[in-house]
Amino acid sequence: METVMKKLGSLSAKAVLLVVSLCIGSILLLMGLAHLALLSNRSADMASAATLSRSQAAAVLKNLGDRMGSYAMTYAAHPEVAAAIAGGDRAILQEVILRLYKQLHGKDPVVTVFEVTDAQGVVLMRGHNPASFGDNKGKDPLFAGALTGQASEGLTASQSSGEVSTSAVHPVSFKGQRVGALNIGARYRVDLAGEIKQLTGADVIFFRGGKINASTIA
Repeated sequence: METVMKKLGSLSAKAVLLVVSLCIGSILLLMGLAHLALLSNRSADMASAATLSRSQAAAVLKNLGDRMGSYAMTYAAHPEVAAAIAGGDRAILQEVILRLYKQLHGKDPVVTVFEVTDAQGVVLMRGHNPASFGDNKGKDPLFAGALTGQASEGLTASQSSGEVSTSAVHPVSFKGQRVGALNIGARYRVDLAGEIKQLTGADVIFFRGGKINASTIA
């Protein structure tokens, strides 16, 4: 009888141990599943946030293009710009273009390109860099369109620095004759990265040639 009781006690202990083991195993499994669910939810939240930021950034860049287009249309119709290009006096042209560029850049710091060409596409003056002129942009699609009377907007790359800009190029006419084109643009620099971050809440990095060109991350 005592032997039987010992066997029953041993079986009871084993049963309790088995139940405890199963409970612990179940708890660990539930914890694991809960952790996976949290990770899944976090991944879904991160993916959703990334999609939203991407959509917001695209909207900001579209707005940027619209702004450059509005500025280019306004300044291409500016009587001083047309008269200065047609007049051929470099000192007057420099005074006008430099003054108007500083005025616009002060109003909207992301504007970093303000230049005019003659009717063949040769750059006459750059408000953002008066010492640089004489290169021909006649073959650039945006300038080619403007020189035939068609306002154009899109991305351009600087022939000297390679920097990419969102630009708007509009034809300039004087007394009914097309005398050149005006380009206003925003290069992808720190000011623009900061504007995108302010509106989207996401950090921004611009790459050029495999290197960081501008970033909101210190």
